[in-house]
Amino acid sequence: MNFIESLTSDRSDLVKDRLQIVIFGAYKPPEAKKRLVDFKKFLQSQGYTGARLVEDFSIPARKEGEDISVYFWQKCQYWLQTADVVIFVFFKEGKLEGMTSEFSHFVDNLKDRMWRGIVFAEPKMSHMILGRLRLFPTELKQDNFSGDDHLQSLSLGYLIDYPKKLFFDIRNRSPFPTT
Repeated sequence: MNFIESLTSDRSDLVKDRLQIVIFGAYKPPEAKKRLVDFKKFLQSQGYTGARLVEDFSIPARKEGEDISVYFWQKCQYWLQTADVVIFVFFKEGKLEGMTSEFSHFVDNLKDRMWRGIVFAEPKMSHMILGRLRLFPTELKQDNFSGDDHLQSLSLGYLIDYPKKLFFDIRNRSPFPTT
């Protein structure tokens, strides 16, 4: 079966390892970061080997003498603009200042890429965050989840369609870089 047949015959699992999926979420407190890492590992175990957290990358490289805060911001912007799929995970216990800023940058400045975004939010989120999400009911895929098993199940349902949508972008791409 060739690549085109794999997409039209619902065998998109043959190319899901080429999807560049970048997961954004709170790294603090440590419990929130552990949940993000576990989510990434789950996606990888399901064949989405290109699933990464922003911290997993050394691309783009930090310039000598560059302020660490500037570097992290530019690194996040780079991956928001480069990833095939951007997943925002809002955990209720997470410190959300950083990822709220990243999310705002995504929806304010990268409107042509919003179809690549998926937002998962736990119940009892801030009204400010929920209000921001509700401004984009059709452009941005979004869902509420309750617990990590539910998050995992929802994510697989959303990710299955992306290979078809990204066909022209990924057909000749090598697997995700390891660094």
